[in-house]
Amino acid sequence: MIEVVEIDSFEQLSEYSQQWNELLQNSDTNVVFLTYEYCRSWWEIFGQDQELLVLLARKDSEIIGIAPLTITTTRGLGRTVSVVEFLGTVQSDYMDFIVGSDKEVVLDAFYGYLWSIRDRWDVIRLRQIPEDSSTIRLSREHLGTSKRPFCFRQGSGCMAVLIRGHKEEIQKRINQQKTLRNCINRLKRMGEIEYGYAKDTQECLSYMDSFFQLHINRWKSTLTLSTFYNERERQFYRRLVQALSNKGCLHFAYLNLNGVPIALIVGFEYNGSLSVHRTVYDRLYYKYSPGRIIVRYAVQYCLDNGLRDLDLLAGIEEYKGYITNEVRDTKEIHVYKSSVQKFRGQLKYAARKSRVFTLLFGDGWPWRLRMRLRKYRGRYGTLGLAKKIIHRVTSRIIDFSSNQIFECSPSCPVELAAKCPLDIRVGSEADLNSIASFHGYSEKSPQISKLEKRFSYGDIPYLAFSGKTLAHVSWLCRRSEVEMEEIWASLAFRDNEAYIMDCNTFFTFRGKNIYPVVLQRILKDLAAEKVGKVYIGCRTSNKASLKGIRKAGFSFVKTIRAVRLFGRKIGPGTIPAEP
Repeated sequence: MIEVVEIDSFEQLSEYSQQWNELLQNSDTNVVFLTYEYCRSWWEIFGQDQELLVLLARKDSEIIGIAPLTITTTRGLGRTVSVVEFLGTVQSDYMDFIVGSDKEVVLDAFYGYLWSIRDRWDVIRLRQIPEDSSTIRLSREHLGTSKRPFCFRQGSGCMAVLIRGHKEEIQKRINQQKTLRNCINRLKRMGEIEYGYAKDTQECLSYMDSFFQLHINRWKSTLTLSTFYNERERQFYRRLVQALSNKGCLHFAYLNLNGVPIALIVGFEYNGSLSVHRTVYDRLYYKYSPGRIIVRYAVQYCLDNGLRDLDLLAGIEEYKGYITNEVRDTKEIHVYKSSVQKFRGQLKYAARKSRVFTLLFGDGWPWRLRMRLRKYRGRYGTLGLAKKIIHRVTSRIIDFSSNQIFECSPSCPVELAAKCPLDIRVGSEADLNSIASFHGYSEKSPQISKLEKRFSYGDIPYLAFSGKTLAHVSWLCRRSEVEMEEIWASLAFRDNEAYIMDCNTFFTFRGKNIYPVVLQRILKDLAAEKVGKVYIGCRTSNKASLKGIRKAGFSFVKTIRAVRLFGRKIGPGTIPAEP
């Protein structure tokens, strides 16, 4: 007799962690996404808004099956829907029930229990189940026999490099990739290339900020918002790195150029397979294909270490096709409480697949507008999005700008400390690529020529690194006249005066006191050169920067305002910086 026990907290599950992983070793789908460590890491970050529903199947006090499930509440078309799905579905690429022997009986018990609590859910939606898992066949037999409303749908496909039995073929394909070899040689002419993988947890964590920064910059110029704008996503990856590194199945690979990462891989080496969960690369080097290069090195790693395959996980994408030789399909199981709900679900699914839906939400201009609005809403919130739309419309007619100017004597800078390890360096033209990468510029961006022009003027960049990640950039100008684009005017300075401008802290490092510490370092250097006064400007609306400027010891001088009517400047031309 099989008994099904419901667990609603991970504190209760901690005593079963070893049994969980041992049972996983004997299940059809033995993947890292179903390990106790992965599931717990996911729940600790994303579980606040969900109800845990882990089912344990016991036979003679022995656990013979685990169903890692949650109940998620979603809203659509004005309705609130409670959905039973696998724990961590959105961040996982393969999911399944964890069952060893007697799988048919255990699945019958799980489905029976879920049906007995149907007042707590509206639909069961089990996604990312591998097509070759016996769960598909056994679920179809059980649900068909019990005459419950259900349907099966095609899930996302995963592309993989099957190495076992194809080792010579894969090695030959790698060696014949002339284009990638040329890209590697071109990068080598730019400096020293280093490929490796982090050996311990601390080394992995030291790359995390670079990992987030590269991903955000990669998607900045597209309609899609980087997932790492979400603080929970960043916390999840840090938690996952710690948990799986301690377990010994984390594979964090890096491709460095002159000691700076230009491509990174977060992957999992588990059960004789290497899974590439996320690949990021520096947009500045996109024409050298750093993403493909690091995947090529990962394939070579699998060949050298006798791994079964390299799985590039979900997404049938063109860039994966140059090396992969297998597509692994997944299935979805949908169970409804009534035939009416099933019909409604199928109608909605058919509508999503229609040509009209594709036109409106797939690749037409309405879709692009919708995605852009979603991107800005995710970044600035609903109120921030509304303000931006209003400003965008009204600024076409009339636009106002207001900047505050501050001054400071560099002789007695305030002593400050950052809330993270910080290495502040004086930059040069050799750091042009690092600065461009920090801002997310591509190689063909017109902003690159603006940076080159600044160096030709003699402007000096100050770069603040936290570990290996560039966290902040500020520019020091000693020119007699500096253009302030935000107020469409120029400031005039005397020979013994300097101006600090275009200060930018990467958003993951904001709130750590980096900005005023960099300003303090600049003031110290100017004090050694016996500069008379130092000026800095900031938009009146930028409260965080104003606070950092005052904290560094600057005092308010004046406010400069300008107006632009129908695109024509109405404001000051060149004005002196002093009161």
